[in-house]
Amino acid sequence: MSSSSYSSASDVDILKEACVSLKTPAKRIECLDAIGRVNFTTKKDAIHPLPAPAEKAFPELAHEDWAKLVSVKNDSFSKDIQFSGISKNEGKTFGSPEYSWKANAFLGKTSGLDTYMISFNDLYVAAKWKMWTWASSDRAEDLKILQGHRDVSSCGAGTCLFSEPLGIMVDRKFMIDAANQGIWIKLKSQTGEEFSLKVSSEDASALLSAVAECKLNLC
Repeated sequence: MSSSSYSSASDVDILKEACVSLKTPAKRIECLDAIGRVNFTTKKDAIHPLPAPAEKAFPELAHEDWAKLVSVKNDSFSKDIQFSGISKNEGKTFGSPEYSWKANAFLGKTSGLDTYMISFNDLYVAAKWKMWTWASSDRAEDLKILQGHRDVSSCGAGTCLFSEPLGIMVDRKFMIDAANQGIWIKLKSQTGEEFSLKVSSEDASALLSAVAECKLNLC
Protein backbone atom coordinates (compact mmCIF):
# COMPACT_ATOMS: atom_id res chain seq x y z
CA MET A 1 0.00 0.00 0.00
CA SER A 2 1.50 3.32 -1.03
CA SER A 3 1.74 6.18 1.45
CA SER A 4 -0.40 8.32 -0.85
CA SER A 5 -3.35 5.87 -0.88
CA TYR A 6 -4.78 6.79 2.50
CA SER A 7 -4.62 9.53 5.09
CA SER A 8 -2.23 8.89 7.96
CA ALA A 9 -3.64 7.37 11.15
CA SER A 10 -3.26 10.65 13.04
CA ASP A 11 -5.05 12.61 10.31
CA VAL A 12 -7.94 10.15 10.30
CA ASP A 13 -8.21 10.27 14.11
CA ILE A 14 -8.31 14.07 14.09
CA LEU A 15 -11.01 14.12 11.42
CA LYS A 16 -12.97 11.41 13.21
CA GLU A 17 -12.96 13.40 16.48
CA ALA A 18 -14.23 16.42 14.59
CA CYS A 19 -17.07 14.33 13.11
CA VAL A 20 -18.11 12.89 16.48
CA SER A 21 -18.30 16.40 17.95
CA LEU A 22 -21.09 17.36 15.53
CA LYS A 23 -24.46 17.56 17.31
CA THR A 24 -26.79 16.50 14.48
CA PRO A 25 -26.80 12.69 13.97
CA ALA A 26 -27.15 12.93 10.20
CA LYS A 27 -24.28 15.46 9.91
CA ARG A 28 -22.08 13.31 12.15
CA ILE A 29 -22.79 10.22 10.04
CA GLU A 30 -22.20 12.09 6.77
CA CYS A 31 -18.86 13.33 8.10
CA LEU A 32 -17.71 9.86 9.18
CA ASP A 33 -18.90 8.39 5.90
CA ALA A 34 -16.91 10.95 3.90
CA ILE A 35 -13.75 9.91 5.73
CA GLY A 36 -14.68 6.28 5.17
CA ARG A 37 -15.03 6.76 1.42
CA VAL A 38 -11.52 8.16 1.27
CA ASN A 39 -10.18 5.41 3.51
CA PHE A 40 -12.12 2.44 2.11
CA THR A 41 -10.16 -0.41 0.50
CA THR A 42 -11.18 -3.67 -1.13
CA LYS A 43 -8.00 -5.56 -0.33
CA LYS A 44 -8.93 -8.80 1.48
CA ASP A 45 -6.00 -8.63 3.85
CA ALA A 46 -7.21 -5.22 5.07
CA ILE A 47 -10.67 -6.45 6.07
CA HIS A 48 -11.35 -7.32 9.71
CA PRO A 49 -14.55 -7.66 11.78
CA LEU A 50 -16.05 -4.94 13.95
CA PRO A 51 -16.29 -5.40 17.74
CA ALA A 52 -19.13 -7.57 19.06
CA PRO A 53 -22.39 -5.76 19.97
CA ALA A 54 -22.34 -3.98 23.33
CA GLU A 55 -24.14 -5.57 26.30
CA LYS A 56 -25.44 -2.22 27.62
CA ALA A 57 -29.02 -1.07 27.20
CA PHE A 58 -29.35 1.15 24.15
CA PRO A 59 -30.51 4.37 25.91
CA GLU A 60 -27.36 4.38 28.07
CA LEU A 61 -24.97 4.44 25.12
CA ALA A 62 -23.23 7.55 23.87
CA HIS A 63 -23.85 8.44 20.21
CA GLU A 64 -20.41 7.22 19.16
CA ASP A 65 -21.19 3.76 20.62
CA TRP A 66 -24.42 3.20 18.67
CA ALA A 67 -22.60 1.27 15.94
CA LYS A 68 -21.71 -1.43 18.48
CA LEU A 69 -25.38 -2.48 18.62
CA VAL A 70 -25.27 -3.54 14.98
CA SER A 71 -24.02 -7.04 14.17
CA VAL A 72 -21.67 -7.36 11.20
CA LYS A 73 -21.19 -10.43 9.01
CA ASN A 74 -18.16 -10.49 6.75
CA ASP A 75 -17.16 -13.76 5.10
CA SER A 76 -15.48 -14.86 1.91
CA PHE A 77 -18.70 -16.36 0.51
CA SER A 78 -20.46 -13.02 0.03
CA LYS A 79 -19.69 -10.01 -2.15
CA ASP A 80 -21.17 -7.75 0.53
CA ILE A 81 -20.44 -7.00 4.17
CA GLN A 82 -23.81 -7.40 5.90
CA PHE A 83 -25.06 -5.24 8.79
CA SER A 84 -28.00 -6.36 10.91
CA GLY A 85 -29.66 -3.63 12.99
CA ILE A 86 -31.70 -3.48 16.18
CA SER A 87 -34.63 -5.96 16.24
CA LYS A 88 -38.10 -4.61 17.03
CA ASN A 89 -41.36 -6.52 17.48
CA GLU A 90 -45.02 -6.13 18.34
CA GLY A 91 -47.73 -8.60 19.37
CA LYS A 92 -47.50 -12.32 20.10
CA THR A 93 -48.42 -15.50 18.23
CA PHE A 94 -47.93 -18.66 20.31
CA GLY A 95 -45.28 -16.90 22.39
CA SER A 96 -43.32 -15.58 19.37
CA PRO A 97 -43.43 -12.03 17.98
CA GLU A 98 -46.34 -11.53 15.59
CA TYR A 99 -44.71 -8.62 13.78
CA SER A 100 -40.92 -8.25 13.78
CA TRP A 101 -38.63 -5.93 11.83
CA LYS A 102 -35.13 -4.43 11.73
CA ALA A 103 -33.00 -2.23 9.49
CA ASN A 104 -30.20 -3.85 7.50
CA ALA A 105 -27.35 -2.61 5.30
CA PHE A 106 -25.07 -4.15 2.71
CA LEU A 107 -21.63 -2.74 1.86
CA GLY A 108 -20.11 -3.88 -1.44
CA LYS A 109 -16.57 -5.17 -0.93
CA THR A 110 -15.58 -4.18 -4.44
CA SER A 111 -17.70 -1.12 -5.08
CA GLY A 112 -17.76 0.36 -1.57
CA LEU A 113 -21.45 1.22 -2.18
CA ASP A 114 -23.94 0.80 0.66
CA THR A 115 -27.57 -0.28 0.20
CA TYR A 116 -30.37 -0.59 2.78
CA MET A 117 -33.40 -2.76 3.50
CA ILE A 118 -35.97 -3.08 6.28
CA SER A 119 -36.63 -6.78 6.91
CA PHE A 120 -40.14 -7.58 8.15
CA ASN A 121 -41.91 -10.78 9.18
CA ASP A 122 -45.54 -11.46 10.04
CA LEU A 123 -46.33 -14.64 12.01
CA TYR A 124 -50.07 -15.28 12.20
CA VAL A 125 -52.88 -17.84 12.34
CA ALA A 126 -55.41 -17.53 9.52
CA ALA A 127 -57.29 -19.40 6.80
CA LYS A 128 -55.17 -17.94 4.02
CA TRP A 129 -52.14 -15.80 3.27
CA LYS A 130 -52.36 -12.06 3.94
CA MET A 131 -49.96 -11.34 1.05
CA TRP A 132 -48.25 -8.07 2.03
CA THR A 133 -47.66 -6.33 -1.32
CA TRP A 134 -47.57 -2.57 -0.73
CA ALA A 135 -45.46 -0.23 1.40
CA SER A 136 -45.22 3.54 1.69
CA SER A 137 -43.40 5.99 3.96
CA ASP A 138 -45.04 8.84 5.88
CA ARG A 139 -43.61 11.09 3.19
CA ALA A 140 -45.96 9.53 0.60
CA GLU A 141 -43.08 7.63 -1.00
CA ASP A 142 -43.92 4.18 -2.41
CA LEU A 143 -41.32 1.60 -1.40
CA LYS A 144 -40.31 -1.55 -3.28
CA ILE A 145 -41.05 -4.88 -1.57
CA LEU A 146 -39.03 -8.08 -2.04
CA GLN A 147 -40.95 -11.20 -1.05
CA GLY A 148 -39.12 -13.70 1.14
CA HIS A 149 -39.66 -17.46 1.52
CA ARG A 150 -43.12 -17.94 3.02
CA ASP A 151 -43.75 -20.85 5.35
CA VAL A 152 -46.94 -22.58 6.50
CA SER A 153 -47.34 -25.16 9.28
CA SER A 154 -49.59 -26.45 12.07
CA CYS A 155 -52.82 -26.56 10.07
CA GLY A 156 -56.10 -27.58 11.67
CA ALA A 157 -59.78 -26.61 11.84
CA GLY A 158 -59.49 -24.57 8.66
CA THR A 159 -56.56 -22.42 9.77
CA CYS A 160 -52.76 -22.60 9.59
CA LEU A 161 -49.75 -20.89 11.12
CA PHE A 162 -48.26 -18.62 8.44
CA SER A 163 -44.87 -16.91 8.39
CA GLU A 164 -44.58 -14.18 5.79
CA PRO A 165 -41.18 -12.46 5.50
CA LEU A 166 -40.34 -9.61 3.15
CA GLY A 167 -37.78 -6.91 2.54
CA ILE A 168 -38.65 -3.22 2.17
CA MET A 169 -36.03 -1.51 0.03
CA VAL A 170 -34.95 2.00 1.06
CA ASP A 171 -32.10 4.23 -0.06
CA ARG A 172 -29.37 6.00 1.87
CA LYS A 173 -31.27 9.30 1.88
CA PHE A 174 -34.20 7.55 3.56
CA MET A 175 -31.89 6.31 6.34
CA ILE A 176 -30.28 9.74 6.83
CA ASP A 177 -33.73 11.36 7.06
CA ALA A 178 -34.77 8.66 9.54
CA ALA A 179 -31.64 9.38 11.60
CA ASN A 180 -32.81 12.99 11.91
CA GLN A 181 -36.39 12.39 13.09
CA GLY A 182 -37.52 8.83 12.40
CA ILE A 183 -39.79 7.65 9.56
CA TRP A 184 -42.98 5.59 9.65
CA ILE A 185 -43.69 2.89 7.06
CA LYS A 186 -47.21 1.61 6.38
CA LEU A 187 -47.72 -1.88 4.95
CA LYS A 188 -50.91 -3.10 3.26
CA SER A 189 -51.91 -6.66 2.36
CA GLN A 190 -54.20 -8.08 -0.30
CA THR A 191 -56.65 -9.09 2.44
CA GLY A 192 -56.99 -5.47 3.58
CA GLU A 193 -54.71 -5.70 6.62
CA GLU A 194 -52.54 -2.68 7.53
CA PHE A 195 -49.52 -2.40 9.79
CA SER A 196 -47.27 0.57 10.54
CA LEU A 197 -43.70 0.31 11.78
CA LYS A 198 -41.21 3.00 12.67
CA VAL A 199 -37.57 3.26 11.65
CA SER A 200 -36.50 5.39 14.60
CA SER A 201 -33.68 7.92 14.80
CA GLU A 202 -31.77 5.48 17.01
CA ASP A 203 -32.27 2.56 14.57
CA ALA A 204 -31.07 4.55 11.56
CA SER A 205 -28.21 6.26 13.39
CA ALA A 206 -26.89 2.95 14.73
CA LEU A 207 -26.92 1.34 11.28
CA LEU A 208 -25.41 4.33 9.45
CA SER A 209 -22.74 4.68 12.13
CA ALA A 210 -21.79 1.01 11.77
CA VAL A 211 -21.41 1.36 8.00
CA ALA A 212 -19.39 4.57 8.39
CA GLU A 213 -17.14 2.93 11.01
CA CYS A 214 -16.66 -0.07 8.73
CA LYS A 215 -15.49 2.15 5.87
CA LEU A 216 -13.32 4.18 8.22
CA ASN A 217 -11.65 1.20 9.88
CA LEU A 218 -11.48 -0.97 6.75
CA CYS A 219 -13.63 -3.72 8.31
